[in-house]
Parts: sequence; C-alpha cells; structure tokens
Amino acid sequence: DQSHEVAAIVDDLLVVARSDIGKISVVSEEVDLHRAVETELAETNHLRTSSTRSISQSGSAVPVTADPQRVRQILRNLVTNALRYGGEDIRIGFAGDTTWSRVVVADNGPGIPEPEQETIFEPFRRAHNAPGQPGSLGLGLSVARKLAEVMDGTLVYRRAGFQSEFALTLPTCPRQ
Repeated sequence: DQSHEVAAIVDDLLVVARSDIGKISVVSEEVDLHRAVETELAETNHLRTSSTRSISQSGSAVPVTADPQRVRQILRNLVTNALRYGGEDIRIGFAGDTTWSRVVVADNGPGIPEPEQETIFEPFRRAHNAPGQPGSLGLGLSVARKLAEVMDGTLVYRRAGFQSEFALTLPTCPRQ
C-alpha cells in the first residue's frame, strides 16, 4: 500500500514538472470510465476507515477518448481526496451523451469554503487538514485538473446542498 502511495506521489510530481515545461504527453484511445473507477476503488481500498464508508455508483458510463493511464491518475486523486477528506458516504455518478462523458465523485463531507474553491486547484494548496490523515503535498487536484485539460476536458468543484462534487468531463468516443 505504501509503495503504491509513493508511486502515486511520484506520478503527480512528474506531471507538475512536465506541465511547467509544457511536456505532458497523452495517448488518445477509448477508455471505459466504469472500469477505470472500479480499478481505482480497488487500489484505494486501504484508505477506507471504519467511519467510511459507503461508496455507491449510479448512472451509465459512456466511453471517452483519453489517455487511460492519465484518466486513472485523475480518478485516483479524486477518490483518494474523497476518502481522506470527505464524509461517510461517497457517491460516484456517470452521465454522458454523444459529445461529453462525465464522472462525478461526491461526498457528504464538510466541503471547501467558498473563497478556497478555486485555489484548491493550485499546486501545493490544501483546503483543510483531516485529523488522523497523513499530510498531503497538495498536488492531487492541481494534477487532476491539468490532466483533464490536456485531454480536452474539465474538472470542476461545486458544493450542492450538503455534498461536495468534483466533476470530470471528457470527450465521448466518436461512434464507429
């Protein structure tokens, strides 16, 4: 588990370094978002605590054109963020059409104060510290947004009622 966490940190640091010099490389191919989420849930299972966590999924995933490794890196950062700082219930929703496909990672945690909602996407920024959780570098959300943008997508945060939502939107695969 620790070696996976160190590898994830190294991946994020490499993305930050490469983005500084404009050298982030991506490969475009068809990606099954549902399968990518399942993989990341399995790999982040060790982060679950006794206070977590129901993790539910809903909706239908529409395949996207993106880099599979980079999509998994984004999802890993979003799921890890929800497990570390979110509430007891985590929901992952899928939606899509012929143009865009979306994955929303939502939780019922305390949320991010409004003045900090955009700064959380800056490198080395953190919105809050969770008791009992190891300190993070503050790179995950910055890296996730940068990778989404490189793949012609978006990553946004919003507070909807009593839940925090991170929505990743990527281009849908063209129909064959």
